Amino acid sequence: MKKIISAFAFTVIAVVISINVCIAQWTYTNGPTGVPVYDIAISGENIFAATEQLGIFRSSNNGSNWTPINNGLTIMSVSSIAFNGNSIFIGTGYMGSGSVFKSTNNGNNWTAVNNGITNQFIWTLAVSGVNIFAGTDSGRVFLTTNNGNNWSLVNNGMANNSIRALTISGSCIFAATRGSGIFLSTNNGTNWNAVNNGITNLRLLSLTSSGNSIFAGCEYGWILDSCTNTFVPVGGVFYSSNNGLNWINKSQGLNDHTIISLIVTNNYVFAGTNYFSVWRRLYSEIIDIQNISTEVPLTYSLSQNYPNPFNPTTKISFALPKQGHVTIKVFDVLGKEIETLVNENLKAGTYETTFNGSVYPSGVYFCRMDRDGKTTEVIRMVLMK
Repeated sequence: MKKIISAFAFTVIAVVISINVCIAQWTYTNGPTGVPVYDIAISGENIFAATEQLGIFRSSNNGSNWTPINNGLTIMSVSSIAFNGNSIFIGTGYMGSGSVFKSTNNGNNWTAVNNGITNQFIWTLAVSGVNIFAGTDSGRVFLTTNNGNNWSLVNNGMANNSIRALTISGSCIFAATRGSGIFLSTNNGTNWNAVNNGITNLRLLSLTSSGNSIFAGCEYGWILDSCTNTFVPVGGVFYSSNNGLNWINKSQGLNDHTIISLIVTNNYVFAGTNYFSVWRRLYSEIIDIQNISTEVPLTYSLSQNYPNPFNPTTKISFALPKQGHVTIKVFDVLGKEIETLVNENLKAGTYETTFNGSVYPSGVYFCRMDRDGKTTEVIRMVLMK
């Protein structure tokens, strides 16, 4: 079993019934039930949920209540949602075909916008500035730069598998496929390369990002354990803090491992599952930032990691005398940034996070804390395998 554990020691997110034990878990929200929730997105105070056959729903109270908003839709299976200024875009699909619809009044009315992208089942949408990307069931990615008026194909290097999710983090565009893992483009979709360390052989259905954090949801399935020659179940939610270099499994407690939509908002990660509606979990629990003391410290500080030397994980604590934006990053001995551990707006207090060096070679590493854009402190860490 050792090989299976190491192969999936790095992953992205999960959805599950919450039991208040020492491992943080997921809780159920009063969302549309009985059908898959394909996508979840937020605009202002509103959360939108895209469903199969029931159209699109809107909540203005953090998921406690949901209202259908389907005026103008001709296809009721909604698979994706994206925002560009005052425009809301949704992708739809049914029986191998679909359409892109746009609303300019918060979802109250919808109009089809399909020039150049007709007869495509639209699984996913993502926005970066004036660029709007659409991923399709046929394995194609389309791009519009004029708010949906025209679409063109951008697909060089992409595997010919159903593209189920797109997400954007800075200049990086990630695409999740149902059979070939995750692909990355750094040039607006012109070229794509696979980034699958720790998440291979999984059928990806969902992606979302928050800062440097990337989350991926997988379909429940089975994989062959090369040690025991038996099939074991896999799926759930996975997390990456280094642009997909590696992934960490965050599926603790899930009883439905087919995660088909994800979004980060209001300090929560929301996940839509295949048949069990919408779930949520605190963002801080997933990215492993623990508030170990609410007593207000006198100064900013970054404590020496413990243990040190370490193999392969070590704890790092830091103190904040007032609320502010904090980043904690790890660099190798050449000064190259290899991982972001914290990138959050945090209240005053003392916190603890974990660095996992299992995919890095033995050697000296440096951990740096910046608060509100200013470097506070640097510590030296030794990974010894």
